[in-house]
Amino acid sequence: MAQVEARKELLACAPVVIDAKTLKHDSGDCGDVSAGRFVSFPGCYVAITYGEKFSGKHIAEYREARVFYSDNMGRSIIDDIEGRGDADIYADVKYGQGVRFYLFPCDEENSAKLLESLSQVLVEDDSVEARA
Repeated sequence: MAQVEARKELLACAPVVIDAKTLKHDSGDCGDVSAGRFVSFPGCYVAITYGEKFSGKHIAEYREARVFYSDNMGRSIIDDIEGRGDADIYADVKYGQGVRFYLFPCDEENSAKLLESLSQVLVEDDSVEARA
């Protein structure tokens, strides 16, 4: 129970939250506008796969979490959902699984500590990646 509460508190602190379904819908000509430019700053982001029936209520109950660092989170997220980034995220989005991105801006200098903290609370295996 303490793990679920810690996850819920941490995810609620993310200053930017983006659903993959929204980005996929918008990614035609304006995907770069919706994510690439809007969140074109460095930081750590968490890609969480909830499953098909995710309603947005129980954010701490999910199937899988992956933690990344990127110098341009928006570009990396668009790459993930369009198949040029993380293959598992692409597959989850393609097959209609509820995927949500939680963004935590930071510079590269502070990213290692943030990646470690996010991973300890959110990830059950070693799904951590740094992407420049």
